[in-house]
Amino acid sequence: MADGLRYGMARRARQRRLTYGHAKGLTVGHATGLTVGHATGLTVGHATGLTVGHATRSQK
Repeated sequence: MADGLRYGMARRARQRRLTYGHAKGLTVGHATGLTVGHATGLTVGHATGLTVGHATRSQK
C-alpha cells in the first residue's frame, strides 16, 4: 500500500514539473518573444491569467 502511495505521489510530482515546465517555458517564450513586441500590457495579462489558469487546471 505504501508503494502505491509513493508511486502516486511521484507521478503527481512528475506531472507538476511537466506542466509547470510546459506553461513556463513554452508559453512564456511565446508571449515574451512573439508578442511582447506587439503589445506588452494586453498580452502579458493574456499569457499570465489565461495560461496559468490552463496549467493549474491541467495539474488536477
